[in-house]
Amino acid sequence: MEALHRIVRKLIKGKAAWVSDTALTKQLYLSLMHNEKSWKRPALGWKKIQRELIALHGERVLNHMRDS
Repeated sequence: MEALHRIVRKLIKGKAAWVSDTALTKQLYLSLMHNEKSWKRPALGWKKIQRELIALHGERVLNHMRDS
């Protein structure tokens, strides 16, 4: 979520106004599509986080992981 907010804020700060709402929508779409690859990277330390969640919540987390 923070990455999305950063991308939108950077886009809006760089330009004060758009010709139309459609132009803004198109520019937001293109910017988000260009930055989509950064969202698909695995989270740092995700395996450790998974182990801690399993230790805290056990079967509940494992059931959710199997369903996904």
